[in-house]
Order: sequence, then C-alpha cells, then structure tokens
Amino acid sequence: MSFNYYEEKSKISKRAPHKRKTEKVVNRETLKKLKDKLQTAALMLAVLSMIACMIGIFIVTAFPDPKDGLTEEERELIKEKQEQRAERYAE
Repeated sequence: MSFNYYEEKSKISKRAPHKRKTEKVVNRETLKKLKDKLQTAALMLAVLSMIACMIGIFIVTAFPDPKDGLTEEERELIKEKQEQRAERYAE
C-alpha cells in the first residue's frame, strides 16, 4: 500500500475536453441560415439567367442581321468592298 492512498485526488474526466470545443460544434440554426442563403442565391442566379436570355432574344428580334434578304450578288458585292477596305488598311 502507498503512503498517499487515503489522500483525496482530483477527478479526471474520461473524455478529452480539448476534442469537444464549442467552436467545432455546428448549430442547426447556422445550417438553416446557410441553406436559406444558398437557396436565395440559386433563385437569384436562375432569375438573372432568364433575364439574360430574354435580353438576347429581344436583341436578335429587334435588330435583325442586315444581310438577311440580300441576293447572292449583293452579298458578293459587300464581300468585295470589305476585302478592298481590308487591303487599304493593311497598306
């Protein structure tokens, strides 16, 4: 038997307290807030993409290509003029 057998000893917790820090615990409320923010961001992204598509459709329909409705001769003439301009700028 040891001499300090009858002395009071401090309690030793069986679980390591350094592994159960409060910073590591994620609250359910925090997860709900994060989920709500992600859903809102996804909704906003969907709305913005729809608006971009609508703007693109508007531009295509409101400002048609000026070459539409041209005959082959007119297209060739335009092409020749573009080539002449390119030659002038290249010099």
